[in-house]
Amino acid sequence: AVEEDVPKILEQSRGLFTASRLTKESMLDAAHVAGLYQTWIRNAFDDPGTYFHVAEYEGRVAGFWLNKLQ
Repeated sequence: AVEEDVPKILEQSRGLFTASRLTKESMLDAAHVAGLYQTWIRNAFDDPGTYFHVAEYEGRVAGFWLNKLQ
């Protein structure tokens, strides 16, 4: 992935993490939790040890995944 992919990745990620422990926690605001995932993705993209992979279909982001080297 390249910097230009970040907005597309962030858009693709909206609403994906609905089954996580954080989203099921009743004491956490859903909008705040959604923002956490957006921040984590942005921070991971800026980490030189993390590699994003983007799958595209017909010119649009169809999915993404990342690998972090330790």
